[in-house]
Amino acid sequence: MTQHTKYDFKFLLDKVSYLVEEGFIGRAQPIYALALYMNFCQWALVEKELKERNLQIGDRISNLIDTEK
Repeated sequence: MTQHTKYDFKFLLDKVSYLVEEGFIGRAQPIYALALYMNFCQWALVEKELKERNLQIGDRISNLIDTEK
């Protein structure tokens, strides 16, 4: 039996906003910089969510944050 898990995109946006505000990552960095702050399983789910939202891991963090607005 295959279990489909969906990553909470709102949680991701909150985490990204926190990392940017605290200066751990910059808005101009690529989205894949977030992988340093997640475990492998979380990152796989994030990549799936990004794909569903037509975002690439090479896009800038600012593109990800701007989807919130």
